[in-house]
Amino acid sequence: MDFDEAPELRTLREAARGLLTRAATPAGPGAPEPDRAAVWAAVRDQDWPGLAVPQRYGGSEAPLTALAVVLGECARAALPTTLRSTAAAGLLIAHHGSSEQRQRWLPRLAGGTAAAVASGGGARLANSGRGVLLDGELAVVPDLDLAELVVAVLPEPGPAAESWRLCVLDPVADQVRLRSAVSGDPLGQLRCADLGHDQIDVGPVLDPDVRRHAGDLLTVLVAVDLVGAGDGLLARTTQYVRTREQFGRPLGTFQAVQHHVADMAANLECSRLLVDDALAELESGRPAHRAVAAAKAYTSRAATAISLMAHQLHGGIGYATESGLHRLSRRVQSDVLLGGTATEHLQDLAERYRRGRARTLELDALDAAPLSDSAPLSDAVGTRSS
Repeated sequence: MDFDEAPELRTLREAARGLLTRAATPAGPGAPEPDRAAVWAAVRDQDWPGLAVPQRYGGSEAPLTALAVVLGECARAALPTTLRSTAAAGLLIAHHGSSEQRQRWLPRLAGGTAAAVASGGGARLANSGRGVLLDGELAVVPDLDLAELVVAVLPEPGPAAESWRLCVLDPVADQVRLRSAVSGDPLGQLRCADLGHDQIDVGPVLDPDVRRHAGDLLTVLVAVDLVGAGDGLLARTTQYVRTREQFGRPLGTFQAVQHHVADMAANLECSRLLVDDALAELESGRPAHRAVAAAKAYTSRAATAISLMAHQLHGGIGYATESGLHRLSRRVQSDVLLGGTATEHLQDLAERYRRGRARTLELDALDAAPLSDSAPLSDAVGTRSS
């Protein structure tokens, strides 16, 4: 728990943790994996899908920090919910969609309609005599198994230069193909050529700063998930070393074990501070690309280190699926590839520092100066290797 957080956020965190603890599936020999549809139903009953949706569209209009609290608790409990994807879709439409898109889709999201955000693929907008069509495929669409709509930022070729638009797609079940992600959750593919004209809602052209802001929103939610998963790994490890005995005494009484747990806690606290800073920058409307990149880069490496140490301190039981630890570690492995890898974000930060003035570290000024070769949203939030 962050003891510096506002009382209302602390209350929300405690309520969410209590609910999600009851909804979590116990681990053990023969125990089933959590039911994604049942978990989503429990989340929807709490009106959490509408947390970040403006009130005039039926949502709660809660701050980004409140949404982060709930998402972090979902990750901490290792629950496979589509809340992050649905919340991200709502944020993109609320911030960057047209007025028609907001009026059409936000009430549905606030009411509990599950959504997905496409984060990779070669889909492109194309015009035909009958209207707008899509070519290619959206190859990386997390949570597409339960999603009723998909949000994507897609390129549109023009006479002078390529432009990008926020699109909302309304696919049907037979247009969706599923495979397994690293986390074990379904990862969808959507062949865009199968979509009809009435299934494509095209929004306005997005300038580079807007595309960067959209990518930052998606990336910071992945960083929030990593912090939540790291918190869950630390909590389980702390409990284990307190109760597991070796040589007639609890593991946690050995100084070497204490040092390892302290390192895990330090990594987690640094991650939380960086994510809190990125959330504050986004909430204030200031340029936040540097803060988001730093948060994602650090949390990716810190959560990986926390996961590895958790398995080591659990010993052999950490590598057995009956322990339930794999649900968190596989979640971390999946998250580090979403929203850009640590290497990619560190390269971006290094490039910005090199182009800035050597006599100062005016980080906000670096944020406000876009790079000419910055990657588009479809690449920035894609699943790529480092």
